[in-house]
Amino acid sequence: MAYSAHSDYSANEPPTFVVIGEDDGIAPPAAMERRVTALRNLGTRVEFRKYADLGHGFGLAQARVRRAGSRTRSASGKQR
Repeated sequence: MAYSAHSDYSANEPPTFVVIGEDDGIAPPAAMERRVTALRNLGTRVEFRKYADLGHGFGLAQARVRRAGSRTRSASGKQR
């Protein structure tokens, strides 16, 4: 489940894999952790991974910027 935390869930959820960056500002880790707890409490098998120093998308925006031109910039606009 690599998408923003949503709050609807049921006892019929399939086994779920949750992966999030510790610095994610779009899908905050605390919200995802609450969802994981709720799913587990309903009996859903959940595998949860949280990675340090990663934001939303794990830096994919930076990779797209690098491919788009010869000068590389991060998603925040800083030249690399």
